[in-house]
Amino acid sequence: MATTMTMSEFKALVAKAIPAGRRVLGVSPPGCGKTEGTQQVVETELGRRMFPMSMPLVGPEYVAGYPFREGGRASHAPFGVLADALDCKEPACIVLDDLGMATEATVKAALRFVQCGDIGDRKLPAHVGLVALSNDVTNAAGVMGLM
Repeated sequence: MATTMTMSEFKALVAKAIPAGRRVLGVSPPGCGKTEGTQQVVETELGRRMFPMSMPLVGPEYVAGYPFREGGRASHAPFGVLADALDCKEPACIVLDDLGMATEATVKAALRFVQCGDIGDRKLPAHVGLVALSNDVTNAAGVMGLM
């Protein structure tokens, strides 16, 4: 559900949602503080480790994991920041920054992770939150869309 809110309200939402195991998608004009505000909440207020990902710089295989076959079964092996977050034992948060500026294939690959919190058969631990941030398509900020 889309809701218009101030940056203070957005930060309060992130502060409540992450410890509750909810995922957040923040969309607003460029330069209003989504990334900085999220980092402040995650690291300073919640004291969590932040796993940032600049989505325009990653490909779909990074988000979905590299496919492999083991014992006659196909799966996906996440790597980099996502592998670290999936294996994290402490409270943390993944931040998918500038999601709308990623390629269409990367946005599609990220969709299930954003909605369901899993990559293949690996589920994001309950103590690792997820925040996806983007500008809106109307802001002329290189956003191609969020599906």
